[in-house]
Parts: sequence; C-alpha cells; structure tokens
Amino acid sequence: KEMDDYCEVFEFLRNGNASDESIQTIGEEKLKGNDNAKKQERKIEIGWFDYDYRSSEYRQVRTLNGGGVRYINAPKTWMQDDILQHGKKVFFLNGKSKRGNVTDFQFEVRNFMGGRMDNDCTIGDLYTLTGSKLLRFYIYSKKLPTTAVGCSEMESPSDDSLPDHKLLQVNKQVANLSSDPSNESPSKTSSLTPQTVQLRVQEFMKTRTQQLQKC
Repeated sequence: KEMDDYCEVFEFLRNGNASDESIQTIGEEKLKGNDNAKKQERKIEIGWFDYDYRSSEYRQVRTLNGGGVRYINAPKTWMQDDILQHGKKVFFLNGKSKRGNVTDFQFEVRNFMGGRMDNDCTIGDLYTLTGSKLLRFYIYSKKLPTTAVGCSEMESPSDDSLPDHKLLQVNKQVANLSSDPSNESPSKTSSLTPQTVQLRVQEFMKTRTQQLQKC
C-alpha cells in the first residue's frame, strides 16, 4: 500500500503537475489516511486453554503443542464471536490441531482474568473500560462427550489394574487340582496334610509359570 502511494506521487511529479505545496498536501493526506486506519485497529493477544479430563481443569496449550500466544491487529469493532473465529483459524490450521479436529470441541472466549465476555461488547469498548495498553483473550476448548471417550487425556484404567487372563487360568486349574478327588487315590487323599497341598500347589504354579514364559 505505501509503495503504491509513493508511485502515485512520483508519477505526479514526473508529469510536472506538482508544486511544493501540492506535494506537501498529498503527503499529509496519505499520512492522515494511514493514521485513521490504524485508529480503527488495536493490537490484541490470543491464547488457548484446553480442558484436561485427567485433572478436571483447563490447562494452557503451549507453543510446542500448537498453542502459545498470537499477536493480532484486530478491528476495534470485533466482538466475542469474531475473536473466537479468528482463534479457531490460528490454533486449528485447516480445522486440525494436535488436540484433534475443530469439530470435536465446544468453545468459548474469556478475558485475561478467565472471565466470560459479553456478547455485545467490542474490543474498543474493553480498551475504553479497562484502560489497558494490551488486551489478552483466551480460547477455551473442551472436547465433546462423544469424542472425548477414548481420548488419551481421559482417565482410563492402567494395564496393571487389568486382570491377567493367563494367571486367572492358572488359578482355576490349581483350584480344580486341589478339589478334584480323582487326582489322588482315596487312601492318599485322606493322608494329605495342608502343608503337602500347599507344596504341591506351589510346584504346580511354578511349572505352569515356566510353561507360560516359553509360549
């Protein structure tokens, strides 16, 4: 834009149609126009908080994970929805991020204190009300219940808490061995002591464990 302005002035001078006064007037008008354009915009920051199901709280998404803080020259007329739509564009490039697709989340915009914004409040209004030199807004996202199930961030039982099916099978066989009379003759069964049964169970489990390890 500025290069086009200079070219226009140069063309005007080359045709010999300009006096010193007219050149000064043109320059002042261009600068005035640029200043007016700048007054219609204010610089803002946009960050991102995402809900963590494991800790049941919102956590800031860092730059390495596609978050961080973005600096934007925004029109003073922007409202909550304008900030939200721009935040989606910068944090969900082509509708995708490391946290998932933009359609997997529900969103809202909050101010730098974590408070919700009024729908009809503009950026210009907030600068006037707060007297702040630089306003920061945050996009708060939370995965929808239908997409959060199975998400790595949700609580799920660890592998250690799951039953070992092989061990269950061994325990079942041990129980059958100790309760089945056919494993010993009547005379021998009647003479078994608790200590003998325990030793045989331990030997059986040791043998079975070795067999499972070879599998």
